[in-house]
Amino acid sequence: MPESATKVALLDAGADDYLSKPFAMDELLARVRALSRRPKQIAAEVLTFADLILNTKAHTVYRAKREVHLTPKEFMLLEYLLRNKGAVLPRSMILEHVWNMDTDPFSNTIESHILSLRRKIDPDGKKSIIHTVPGVGYKIG
Repeated sequence: MPESATKVALLDAGADDYLSKPFAMDELLARVRALSRRPKQIAAEVLTFADLILNTKAHTVYRAKREVHLTPKEFMLLEYLLRNKGAVLPRSMILEHVWNMDTDPFSNTIESHILSLRRKIDPDGKKSIIHTVPGVGYKIG
């Protein structure tokens, strides 16, 4: 069987990756690092915290049973915060996961999106669920 047909057959049978011999050690290590970055579990469709509900499949957000309309970037930011609730996320990680690498790391885009998110998801009288950890980053929880 030709090499490409073998790879296709193995990948279709459930293999995560395929490395032909001979191979370079740095390529093997890079593939192991890439595999270790994959999610450990299937990502949940519905993410919640307190009375906030984010549905990734329906692309909806509710807070206190009220629908909240977000921009695509605000939605991505809120989803990233919810998937990592309890963890303080530094600006660099937020930029890497929500924005692309071309984003100016010194811009205030994260701060302005956090402010906009807070205005939208924190109804009058409700305590904000997005917290700033001075000098470190942001977190939910």
